[in-house]
Amino acid sequence: MGIKKIGYVVGFSAGLYFASMAFNKISNDVNQIAEFDGVDPSFFVVGQKSNEVIKQGDEKPIVEEVSSPTIPVNNSELSLQGTDIPAGLITGSDGNLIVTTQLKRLFDYYFTLLGRKNDAEIIQMLESYISAELEEPARSQALDVLSRHLSLSVALESLPTMGLGDIEDINGLQAFLTARALLRREHLGEEVAGIFYQSEQLYDEYTVSRLAVMQSDLLTETEKTDAFSALLDALPNEFSVPSRRRQAVLTLRALADSAESQEMTPGQLFAARESLIGGDAASRMQRLDNQRERWGLRYQVYLDEADQIKASDLSQLDQRQSIEALRRRHFENDELRRVGSLDSIRETNKT
Repeated sequence: MGIKKIGYVVGFSAGLYFASMAFNKISNDVNQIAEFDGVDPSFFVVGQKSNEVIKQGDEKPIVEEVSSPTIPVNNSELSLQGTDIPAGLITGSDGNLIVTTQLKRLFDYYFTLLGRKNDAEIIQMLESYISAELEEPARSQALDVLSRHLSLSVALESLPTMGLGDIEDINGLQAFLTARALLRREHLGEEVAGIFYQSEQLYDEYTVSRLAVMQSDLLTETEKTDAFSALLDALPNEFSVPSRRRQAVLTLRALADSAESQEMTPGQLFAARESLIGGDAASRMQRLDNQRERWGLRYQVYLDEADQIKASDLSQLDQRQSIEALRRRHFENDELRRVGSLDSIRETNKT
């Protein structure tokens, strides 16, 4: 295989984590979604035997699969001692390669060496490993997939430049994703591209839809919450479970903001929390709210009295001593450090 210097992006990351580094105005929203949605990329366990694609839930042809075991790496050349090589070299009883997501993870695994090894060295190591582990025809098939995967990495460099703000809105993001999907199909073929990237494609579509809801000026906060729930309902459980955890946190924050701005009564807030997280957890949150409210009232009374001391004719020394005595009168020992920190922040913000 001819060696060409490539810009290789390693690995699948939940949704658009790596792609989001390219975005300027929408990067914060994309990063928020990706950061909190810890999505397992292996939802679709798919395979390919010759030209036949096997998907989860489909009736599989009768074939004895012979997979390469997960092999511990003790080769110092890899600089990955103690790790395991993904078992991506899977063959059928007829000797043909069965392409799975593990094959892509095998490629990504070796390319984590970028920085320690150059492109040509890593590709040579991968080719040597494949040649040693597989016999024909699987060997040639695996090397062909690797070659197409590397050509895809080169082609992806034609897309908007990472980190320079070339993608500024949802339309630009959608165009980027469409162009990337087209390149994947062109270089890998429909079947291999689907096997390697089907999970990521599903999550990308969810991310774009979620961004559209987040940035909509036509929807109320309640309507946005309902839209988020509908998007999550459309995702498979393996995606939606971590996303639902995140959405629950965001919804609870929105409820608290509504209560603080007096858009909701305490009773309405409790009912909304109860429907989301259950009665026991809602009761605990209500107790915390009450504790915070009492603390806030106590701190405000203390501040009012401290401001009166600062406005007095007392010397600086007497003022400091009086305020220290005031703190001890209003707060317990374990609260004094927190009060001191809040006072320092308050004074800093004044200057």
